[in-house]
Amino acid sequence: MKTMEISDELPSCSRDDFRMAMRKLLGGVTLICTRSGDRSYGMTATAVCSVSADPPTLLVCLNRNGSTCAAVSESGLFSVNLLNPENVDLAGAFSSAAADQQDRFSAGEWTVLETGVPVLRGSAASFDCEVTEEIDSGSHRIFIGRVRTVSKSRGDTALGYFAGSFVVPALLSQPVV
Repeated sequence: MKTMEISDELPSCSRDDFRMAMRKLLGGVTLICTRSGDRSYGMTATAVCSVSADPPTLLVCLNRNGSTCAAVSESGLFSVNLLNPENVDLAGAFSSAAADQQDRFSAGEWTVLETGVPVLRGSAASFDCEVTEEIDSGSHRIFIGRVRTVSKSRGDTALGYFAGSFVVPALLSQPVV
């Protein structure tokens, strides 16, 4: 693996500049959930992407200071729940630092798949994953997870996050090319 040296001559990127530029990237809104001991944990996340279809693998990035990150690391399991616009209230509840972890699960309808972690019924899709790798990078931990089970639900519209707000990408069904 090749490693690049970072030159002092390159312009620096402040945290605020980085965050403002990243606000222009449309992200899908997901709930990352797990179960550790007798407690459920979950958070709203946009830092999710596919890694491979063979085997089916996802990557999620979680802040290392969060309780969900610690619980995923401890359990070795997580679910990724792709939200519909109807789930916008859950997206807000799961992103609030003030909300108690258990209170977050009082709304919505929850079930479990193969691994036993919480999965949201009625989400656009849910992926039930087993952690295969953890990588610390800056303030976050990257979890790579093998998808054990997938559940698809109704609707073609996903909830997005753009410029600091939850949005419904209305033109997704209209290709530009």
